Amino acid sequence: MNDEIRDREWPAETTDEWSDEWMQLRSEFGDAVVDALALSVAAAPPPHVKVRILSRIASESDGPARPVSLPPGGRAVLPGVNAVLVADTEWIPAPLPGLDYKLLHRDDARGYTTRLLRFAPGSTYPAHRHGATEEVFIVAGSVVLNGVMLRAGDYCRSEAGTTETAAFSAEGGMAIIVSSDADEFVSLRA
Repeated sequence: MNDEIRDREWPAETTDEWSDEWMQLRSEFGDAVVDALALSVAAAPPPHVKVRILSRIASESDGPARPVSLPPGGRAVLPGVNAVLVADTEWIPAPLPGLDYKLLHRDDARGYTTRLLRFAPGSTYPAHRHGATEEVFIVAGSVVLNGVMLRAGDYCRSEAGTTETAAFSAEGGMAIIVSSDADEFVSLRA
């Protein structure tokens, strides 16, 4: 019998019946065939070896770890690279009339969310104070932001602590918005 086969750790479910079957196979096909068959069966490594292997793989990984979860429509493209196919996601109604969004990214560590926000014609996003930097990129239609008409391709950046008077869209529009969880709605009345 081959030393590698004899010294191999066999599964706990090995029974005498199973051993008898191997002996019958040996007598029928010969040691070489049965040894080759035994070597072709995958055996799970002992738990301590598995932990060592997985730890080594984790310590040698290239780039940042993939996120634990992706938003709907999200795809892990490469390690540390994700894409969101917005056609594969549903619009989520915002708690404000005439607005809905698709989640593109959530950064819990920094307290930021990236959304594709859709404005229905005539809708308004109320005045708010920025808890951190906010970035808005208009991808379709138009949105009036702080009194400035922004059209597809236009961009607005608001620094932390600034107050946005409101965002309004007469015709409807769509924007990618990166905003902070620390934003607060405010009243502009004197």
